Amino acid sequence: VAQILIPRTFGNDHRILVNNGSVVGKEFYRVFISEELVETVGIALNSTLGILQREVIASAGLGGGALKLSTESASKFLVPNHQISFPVGVVESFLKRETLPIALELGYTSESWGGEQDLNRVPEDRLEIDRVLLNWLGLDLGDLEQLYAATARLVKQRDSKSRS
Repeated sequence: VAQILIPRTFGNDHRILVNNGSVVGKEFYRVFISEELVETVGIALNSTLGILQREVIASAGLGGGALKLSTESASKFLVPNHQISFPVGVVESFLKRETLPIALELGYTSESWGGEQDLNRVPEDRLEIDRVLLNWLGLDLGDLEQLYAATARLVKQRDSKSRS
């Protein structure tokens, strides 16, 4: 059984599964990696950086705003090739909590992208994970706002195209 399952199609739900062995399905790309990397890679794929990468490498235009990953595009994700330490409790919180609609995860006041984006509304576990990953990339924490703004811009563009 694969440790990580990447859906072939993404709609409103943007979660990539870190599999404890209980999920089997044919509509996923199965990722087999060393056990010590499962948590780090799973977190990276579910981070805001992971969402941004999906928006850039996946195909849109499937109707309803869905994204489709091909085998080739799924292999293009940039993920750590070594373990990364995250603050205590953050991983458990992030992987176990219910994922909010993407607009809320990115700091907007409503699912329909209402209000201004505000990092103070981003779930704390997501912020902590994104800070650690920006550091891994050698980026400044000042780039966090740009990461969230760029991700929101791409998701909103796809969402608005699907409604037109």
